[in-house]
Amino acid sequence: AVLHSYVDNQADGWAFTRNRLGKLLDEAELDAAIRADQVAETLDPGYLRWAGVLGERLAALHGAFALPVDDPAFAPEEVSAADIEAWRVALATQAGQAREALARAAGGGTGPAALAGALLARWDEVEAKGRLGRLSTPKTRTHGERHLGQVPVASDAVHLMGFVGGPRQH
Repeated sequence: AVLHSYVDNQADGWAFTRNRLGKLLDEAELDAAIRADQVAETLDPGYLRWAGVLGERLAALHGAFALPVDDPAFAPEEVSAADIEAWRVALATQAGQAREALARAAGGGTGPAALAGALLARWDEVEAKGRLGRLSTPKTRTHGERHLGQVPVASDAVHLMGFVGGPRQH
C-alpha cells in the first residue's frame, strides 16, 4: 500500500539549506573577521533545529529497516570487507572532490574564502572522521536515493517523500 498526501511547504530541503548557507556566506563577506569556529554560532537556530529533526527521522527510518523480518530480501546482512573497501574508496573520492572545491574557494582570504581556508587547514581532522574500520552494524535495506530535494520544509516539521526519486516516478 502507498499513502500519499499533499504537504503545504515553504521549499524543499535543498533550497532551504542553500538559502540558509547563502545567508551565512553573505554575512561572512560582510564580516571578514568571522572565524571557522564561529560558523555553528552563526547558523540560524531554526535551521539547526530542522536539521536535528531530519536526523532523528532518518535514524528512525534506518531503525525500522534494521528490524528482523521473515523475507530474506529485506533481512539485515553482515557488512563485508568488500563493502567497507567500496565505501572507503567512494568516501575518499568525494572527499578529494570537496577538498579541490575548497582549495579553489580559499583563494581570497576573507569572508567565505577564509572559512574555506580554515577548513582546509584542519583537513587532517576531516579525513580522520572519514576513516572506516571494522563495523559491527548490520547492512540493511536503504531508502534509495535520499536527498534534501525530497524533504519538504513545512515550519519545523520534516516530511520524507520519494524512495527512488521524485514523486512522479512512483
